[in-house]
Amino acid sequence: GLIQVDAACSHQAGGMLLDGMGRVVGMVVAPSQPGGRATGFGLGWAVPLDALRGLVDQITVAGRATRPALGVSLAPPQVLSAMRQEGVLVLEVPPGSPGHSAGLRHTHRDIFGDIILGDII
Repeated sequence: GLIQVDAACSHQAGGMLLDGMGRVVGMVVAPSQPGGRATGFGLGWAVPLDALRGLVDQITVAGRATRPALGVSLAPPQVLSAMRQEGVLVLEVPPGSPGHSAGLRHTHRDIFGDIILGDII
């Protein structure tokens, strides 16, 4: 999802990437050279303009960029891999969280002390 730039880029990220007709097509995010040092020469990377449009709209409307979140706690990946299952296991779903509103179920113990797995995403 990035554009590789071989034109000279500013030593700082955030500059506009223009096409041959002067139209903005992206934003430079990582000018670099072999060895990883930022420089004004060599290769760089830019985020395409289409990927930025949603963020610009959010900032214009809400004053900041918002990110989707479930608001849940997940088990480390080793838990499911030990059970030979793929995905992530939901451990906790706080009341009022987006995950709670979506109906996600948490991992818990039943009245006999047995572990009841929550949702696997």
